[in-house]
Amino acid sequence: MRLKRLRCNLAVRLLEQNLDSTFRFFELFLTLSREFHAFLEKFHRIIQRKVWTFQALYHFFEPHERFFEIALALRFRGFIDSRAHLIWSGLAVPISRCTGLSERKGILAQATEPQQWPYTRGLSFGPQPAWLGRLHAQWRGSTISSVPLEFTTSYVKDSTDLLRYYKRLAEQAIAQVSDDALTATLEPESNSIAIIVKHLTGNMRSRWTNFLTEDGEKPDRNRDAEFDTPPQTRAEIMAMWESAWKMVFDELAPLTDDDLGRTIRIRGERHSVMQAINRQVAHYAYHIGQIVYLAKHFSSGRWTALTIPRGKSADFNSRVGAGLASQR
Repeated sequence: MRLKRLRCNLAVRLLEQNLDSTFRFFELFLTLSREFHAFLEKFHRIIQRKVWTFQALYHFFEPHERFFEIALALRFRGFIDSRAHLIWSGLAVPISRCTGLSERKGILAQATEPQQWPYTRGLSFGPQPAWLGRLHAQWRGSTISSVPLEFTTSYVKDSTDLLRYYKRLAEQAIAQVSDDALTATLEPESNSIAIIVKHLTGNMRSRWTNFLTEDGEKPDRNRDAEFDTPPQTRAEIMAMWESAWKMVFDELAPLTDDDLGRTIRIRGERHSVMQAINRQVAHYAYHIGQIVYLAKHFSSGRWTALTIPRGKSADFNSRVGAGLASQR
């Protein structure tokens, strides 16, 4: 009897010790799992912040780079007009003699015809050199992109790309007008480019500040004031413009298509996220069309088409088909 009792006691103790060790191991495993999960979440947040920072920097520098290219072409247009014939006349013959090639072969054959070159309108000489052809491509505007349209089924991504397209369109239009034309109006009751920019930036700040959590019409917004006292300098206009667009893209960046059904409010009215984005894309396109119209009017005969020029539809279609241009 004593032996049986001793064996039972030993079995119970052994079981208790094993269970205790098992439970302690399980607790340790759970603790490590929670810590590992927390580490992964923290690491994900760090990577996400880095990606957002990179995106913000990229989108900040991209329009400035395009603006600089267009401004550079505008600044030196007169110089190119007056000197192009001398440059090409001095280069064409020596190159032809040194290489033994005609002006229509080899490197020179890569250049486009002078009739397609706006800097040399009215001049008569042979094909343009390749480096001036590249400058011509920049002058014609990067709205007709050489980067193929990226196929996507993501609503958020395509909406973001579309907003970037319209932003770029407005910037290329603004770059073609003089500083005085930015504040000029067609008649007393119409808006200038500067006023339209002021209104757009006011709308953007109201709609996109805390986009998912606050009403899109902020209490401190004074919409009527957006149509008074326009910014007076190009630098001031572009600073307002860039700051507001940065807010738009910063709020769009973390969104996914899973967020499209979420509810937000604008002036108290319920909108889905998709409806709110649609509303903003349409509103911005409407006013950017006005900016382009005013810029074309005030630039007079100096205007360079931002989309497909008149009479060039067939040429553009062939370029898209060959992968040399894109529709957005």
